[in-house]
Amino acid sequence: MDELLKTHAELGRVYRQALAAEDLTEMGGYQRVDRRVKGIDRPPTKHMDELVREVVDQSKRGVAGASATMGGETTKLHGLVSEFQLDHNGASNCRA
Repeated sequence: MDELLKTHAELGRVYRQALAAEDLTEMGGYQRVDRRVKGIDRPPTKHMDELVREVVDQSKRGVAGASATMGGETTKLHGLVSEFQLDHNGASNCRA
């Protein structure tokens, strides 16, 4: 997490420098900024991917542990979750 925060802060600093160095009112100004910062997003993206993998792995381990501990209660929880759904607009579509 520390590496992600560090590389993300660096990404922002370099991007702001690139924006300040170009006249964005000129034709091609944004393209020049893009060329200046090309590839600098790779380290923070790598760290974010690692963080997501870690969170997913911990979540899976937690769910597996909870399932083993709760036994039949997990089945009830799955049924309850499947009864409560959100439609594509985010509105509640509770059928319980």
